Amino acid sequence: MEQTMISVTEIARTTPPEIASTRLLRLREVCRMVGFGKSTIYKYMNDSLRPFPKPLKIGVSSRWAEADIFSWVEMLRTLDEDERRAMPPPLPKSRD
Repeated sequence: MEQTMISVTEIARTTPPEIASTRLLRLREVCRMVGFGKSTIYKYMNDSLRPFPKPLKIGVSSRWAEADIFSWVEMLRTLDEDERRAMPPPLPKSRD
């Protein structure tokens, strides 16, 4: 039986919000979902105007609520071009 690979972005696009709100994502999944590297995610968490969602700490692990990531992306879609340009640029992606 052949398995089909589905990207995190496709899952995010097709997951109903009521289910998405219950999923917790690892940093690697969040990076794939939004197309930024780890350093950029942490940089955007410190943005005072449009902060990226902070992770939930579970023991020593960090997990992001998928619904929070969706909300942040939706917020970006509401910004006009000048507001998006005012955001700090993404850092170059590392090879991790």
